[in-house]
Amino acid sequence: IFIIGELEYRYALRDGALPGTTAVSIARLSEGELNGSAFDAVHGGALQLEQMVYREDANSPRDVQGLSTFLAYYPRSLGSTFLPKAFGDHFAGGLVYRGLVPHRDEDVLGAGVSWVELFQGGSNQETVVELFYKAQLTPKLSFQPDLQYISTPSGIYRDALVAGLRYQVAF
Repeated sequence: IFIIGELEYRYALRDGALPGTTAVSIARLSEGELNGSAFDAVHGGALQLEQMVYREDANSPRDVQGLSTFLAYYPRSLGSTFLPKAFGDHFAGGLVYRGLVPHRDEDVLGAGVSWVELFQGGSNQETVVELFYKAQLTPKLSFQPDLQYISTPSGIYRDALVAGLRYQVAF
C-alpha cells in the first residue's frame, strides 16, 4: 500500500502578479515483495517550490504566460531494506515558459536538471538534463517532443541521449 500526503501553501509576490507554491509531502510504502525479494516498509518526503518570476501581462491575473521556475528536494528514504541501499538524496530544478512563441499562448517550453545520489557502484550518481516543447494543437490535443541527456544512467552505464515524443488527447 502506498500512501502520500501533501501540504501546500499558495502565495503571490508583487501584489499578486507572480504566483508561487511551496509544498511539503510525506509518503509511506508498506512492506512487500519486489522481484521475489521481501522488503520492509519505507517512508520519505519531499520539499517543492514553484515560482512565477515573470508574467507577460502583470495586470491580468488570468494571463498565465510567462516564466516560472521550480526546485525540488527528495531526501533519502528511510526504513527499507532495499531503497536506502540504492538511492540517496535527489535534487531537481528548472525553468518553464508558457506562451513564448507569438500567437501560441498555450504552448510550453521547459528545461530542467535532475541529480540523484546512488549506491550501486560506478559514479554513484545520475544527472539528467531535459529540454521539451509542448505544442497545444487544439484545446484537447497536444504534441510534445522531449530530449534528455543522461549522465551515467543508474550510476553504472554509459551516458545516453534519449528522444521522446508524447501525444496527449483529453476527453
